[in-house]
Amino acid sequence: MKTTLRQLEIFVGAVEHGSFRACAQAMGLSQVVVSEHIRAMEDRLGVLLFERRAGSRPVLTEAGREAFVRGRSLLGEYHDFESTFSEGPERLLRVIAPPFLLRGAANAIEDLRARHPDRTLMIDTANHTISGLIEQVESRQADMAFFYGARPVDHPLLERIATEPLAIFVGQSHPLAAPGIVRPQDLVQTPAIHLTQEHPLRREIDIALIEIGVAPGPIALETDEFGLILSSASRNTGFVCMFEATVSETGQTAGLRQIALSPPVPALGVYVVWREATRRRALLRELVEILRS
Repeated sequence: MKTTLRQLEIFVGAVEHGSFRACAQAMGLSQVVVSEHIRAMEDRLGVLLFERRAGSRPVLTEAGREAFVRGRSLLGEYHDFESTFSEGPERLLRVIAPPFLLRGAANAIEDLRARHPDRTLMIDTANHTISGLIEQVESRQADMAFFYGARPVDHPLLERIATEPLAIFVGQSHPLAAPGIVRPQDLVQTPAIHLTQEHPLRREIDIALIEIGVAPGPIALETDEFGLILSSASRNTGFVCMFEATVSETGQTAGLRQIALSPPVPALGVYVVWREATRRRALLRELVEILRS
């Protein structure tokens, strides 16, 4: 007998829920049924998927870990295939995108929602690591995700759709604000204002600065509060590297001056993570075009 779709669903559910009991409760089954399905799957595959020890939860074996990764992917492909032909009227589409990428797109996104009344578009703007975004799309927790990256990322689900220029800003009375070309070595000994290490953009901006020779130097401030970053820079606390469009499109940088850095800071790439099935959805394709422009 071949491994069944139900066995695969129960096995993946047991791993995701952390135990056979939690899986049984979530799926409305008895724990005995969960155990029987997983045992039958093990018998069919000829390997142990879990190590079972009295008095403790089953632990995935090496074969079990591989089976989980591949099994979850297979289940996702199946559900994508099924939803292509049997979508419900309230189909929810979850997208993850950084807030800055959405700037100026509010009206276009509302028009997009109006053109697709049979879909519910939910946009999550919380911060996530790149690996976390890929994981969420692969596991079908999200239909699509966007992120900024300093270097090309090789993954079959990724597509680079645009670039976002970076620039260096200082207070208008800062020594580096004087007319003339500023070199990367001029920044090395200048205190920097940074996002915190936990913010996904911090790593990407650090990589971009290092590429032009601005190695990590003295730090004046680390914060994720945008208002505090701007006010600190305007008081000449240090320089800040942020999106060039912060000035041209948001008008939130009164008291700051963009310096003429040579060579300039490399732009960040704008990437989208999406599965083959989601690429066929008109609403999501249109959203990509909105954020590409």
